[in-house]
Amino acid sequence: MITSAQMQSPVMKNLLVSLKEMENNLSDRIAKVIDEKLEGMDEVVVELIRCKTDNETLRQKIIDLNKIVSLKSSQKEIEKTYKIYALDEENQTALSFFDK
Repeated sequence: MITSAQMQSPVMKNLLVSLKEMENNLSDRIAKVIDEKLEGMDEVVVELIRCKTDNETLRQKIIDLNKIVSLKSSQKEIEKTYKIYALDEENQTALSFFDK
């Protein structure tokens, strides 16, 4: 156990001052390294957000294009059905309601 008289000695004071300086230096170095690492992360986060936005935009375009393809396919099936129906009804004469 360290007594009050021992705490007052110049050697002990120097030791405590040195320990405090080491602690501050170490804390400063660690803070600097962390700041440098986080500095690069800002750019990464901004790029990630941009990519996510682009991804969502492309996903919506794909959904829209799939709807168009589905509608076109349905329209072609309807045209075929009407052409076949018109052919049967008109004694083998082909009528198309879409050829106007």
